Amino acid sequence: MKFIFLFLGKTRRKYLETAISDYAARLGHFVEVDIIVLRERYSRNASDSEIKKAGSNLLLNRSGR
Repeated sequence: MKFIFLFLGKTRRKYLETAISDYAARLGHFVEVDIIVLRERYSRNASDSEIKKAGSNLLLNRSGR
């Protein structure tokens, strides 16, 4: 079994990054774990609905492009 975690954009919060890597390490003893961080592809002045739509499309696209 393989768990794949998809994240949209990197986190700037160090505690979240630490928690994610700790969880992946613990889980990695039982299953294969893959963490994929996709680049955000929207402008800073985009509306919330535009951001959600762009993020959904990016996550649903298998290649991440």
